Amino acid sequence: MKIAVCDYSGHPFQVQLSRALAERGHEVLHLSFAGFQTPKGALQKMDCDPESLSIEAIVIGEPFAKFSYVKRWIQERSVGWLFVTRLSTFYPDVVIGANFPLDTLTIVSKWVVSSKIAFIFWQQDIYSQAISSVLKRQLGFVGAAIGVWYKHLEREAIMRSSATIVIADEFRECLVKNFNISCDRVQVIPNWAPLDEITPQPKRNAWSVANGLADSRVVAYTGTLGFKHNPDLLIKLAEHLRDRPDVVIVVTSEGPGMEWLRDQAQRRALSNMRLLGFQPYENYGQVLGAADVVVAMLEAEAGVFSVPSKVLSYMSAGKPTVLSAPKDNLSTRLVEDNRAGRAVPPGDTDEFVLAVSRLIDSEIDREAAGQNALHYARNAFEITTICEKFEALAISASQARRL
Repeated sequence: MKIAVCDYSGHPFQVQLSRALAERGHEVLHLSFAGFQTPKGALQKMDCDPESLSIEAIVIGEPFAKFSYVKRWIQERSVGWLFVTRLSTFYPDVVIGANFPLDTLTIVSKWVVSSKIAFIFWQQDIYSQAISSVLKRQLGFVGAAIGVWYKHLEREAIMRSSATIVIADEFRECLVKNFNISCDRVQVIPNWAPLDEITPQPKRNAWSVANGLADSRVVAYTGTLGFKHNPDLLIKLAEHLRDRPDVVIVVTSEGPGMEWLRDQAQRRALSNMRLLGFQPYENYGQVLGAADVVVAMLEAEAGVFSVPSKVLSYMSAGKPTVLSAPKDNLSTRLVEDNRAGRAVPPGDTDEFVLAVSRLIDSEIDREAAGQNALHYARNAFEITTICEKFEALAISASQARRL
């Protein structure tokens, strides 16, 4: 069977799925958008990859205007048509689409279905809710109206698809209740991290030595700093620990949030912050290996419907996590239920700082939380079992489309 896995973001676990599907004998095209600013997975063909796997990236020839609403809207539509152009030459039996902005998703899903190709919507977020929350806060009534339109687009994409995959039971409940979607149209497959790529690493490794971190206690944040994150937590943490010469706060990110951090760190003379850009994916395991504690955060408005994949990577690396996120968020439950660290409410800066400080000072607690995280990952992230679920859905969708 010919399968196209279209992951707009280029994340690690989506391309791992493409590799696993190709290893099971399918002809697989993995497509991502090169211009989207986020940590990328292993998006190059490897010597050990099957001949039946192709990995390609969509390029638009100019910087992606993530924070300019109008230009971003234009670019996202352009990217949608570029995906369609490549899909039309590959002409798969089924397309699995993940992380598409809703305008891009609309273009791609309409073309796929009109071309008699099965479409599986791999829904990583309730995108219209996130859009509505941000735009309503920034634009008031106009933003709320735009949010209603995007809810319509999202529902139409769900109805257009042969199946929708969501990452948590709460997502399915929301689609049934708020989008009037039949429960049997929605399958739950939780996200994961690639266990064979993100593994526990020694603290003293090539990356930590090269960056002068092998002998420090390191608190690390990795990944994007966007609308759903609060970088001020990292500043407050650095201020609290500024008299601890043995502790360094390391941030690997890019974009406006990172530039704000640089400005604030300079203004406040926070010499205990190391602000680095996105690191090459092949170094990511060593970046996490250098960390004694890892942190993640989601603002209250993210609610249930956003799960930072970095938390799953942290667990795969066997690292204790301090998470600032809503109580009903899936990542909060993952950390708390598996005793993989500590979760605190968003906005509770004091509790966040205290939780990090306690883990930094307790090797026993760090070790226990890290081992608990790794135990969960090794039980939940087994790619063969995960791939079989996607393969079954792809085969069913393709057969149904041919009827």
